[in-house]
Amino acid sequence: MAGLDRFDMAMHLIASGSIRTDPLLAHAVPLSGLDEAMTLTRNQAGVKVLVLPHFGVCESEC
Repeated sequence: MAGLDRFDMAMHLIASGSIRTDPLLAHAVPLSGLDEAMTLTRNQAGVKVLVLPHFGVCESEC
């Protein structure tokens, strides 16, 4: 996002499916895996490392 004036357009493109965001999520780990997530982030192992307090929720929705 280059600026706040582009946020609405970006959200529209994502919602319409024109832009896929799923390839951006490299890793999703439970909160108990915070150390692993920090290591992945430090090692630049992916674009996005997501830490989820309720990991089971993402397994069905992410």
